[in-house]
Amino acid sequence: MKLLMAAARVPASKIEAAQLRHWKLIEQFQRVLDEVSPQHQPHRSEYDPRRTLHQRDYFSLFLLGLFNPVITSMRGLCQASRLQRTQRSLGTLPLPGHAARKPGQLLGGAEPL
Repeated sequence: MKLLMAAARVPASKIEAAQLRHWKLIEQFQRVLDEVSPQHQPHRSEYDPRRTLHQRDYFSLFLLGLFNPVITSMRGLCQASRLQRTQRSLGTLPLPGHAARKPGQLLGGAEPL
């Protein structure tokens, strides 16, 4: 007989703005991205009127997640994107709630491999 044990769910700790770093580095990245963006044709999904975040926003939030080990999941990144400091410093809106469920579709509607 097989004994299955349910994994205990550990609630994620709340991310606070004071825990996040490297704001200026991400802002510098945004300036460079703004300079080179006109040279590249946007993906057709960028023109969808329902879209609230664009590549610049997603790239910036992605870097925020890479530079801050306190962000350990897409849910954590969604939580960090809701912080006033994140929105003010990076000029982004919060990631939508479905971003944690379907992260592969965020950047240009990428197809799963």
